[in-house]
Amino acid sequence: MAARHNTRITFYVQAPSEGEYFINIGYTNGTAETAIRTLEVNEKYAGTLIFPPVAHNDWISVRTSSTVTATLRAGANKLSLTYAGTTILLNEINLLKK
Repeated sequence: MAARHNTRITFYVQAPSEGEYFINIGYTNGTAETAIRTLEVNEKYAGTLIFPPVAHNDWISVRTSSTVTATLRAGANKLSLTYAGTTILLNEINLLKK
């Protein structure tokens, strides 16, 4: 995700049951700045994710963002990340039932 490309990415996740989930993102950030993304779950603001730099010019090492807690329904849920500063590469989406 960057300022000029992919400023908003939407994806769908399958939750095995309704309830509160911890959500975080595996990422790489080879810049010297902390990246920020807002997260919407089923078109409602869920929180802000923080992506600290890994190491300057390191676009291979994967780290985990801060965690947001959100309520998911059983089955498909729509998640959207919106760019709020600094480039990152997304690696994975992590869901853990609270």
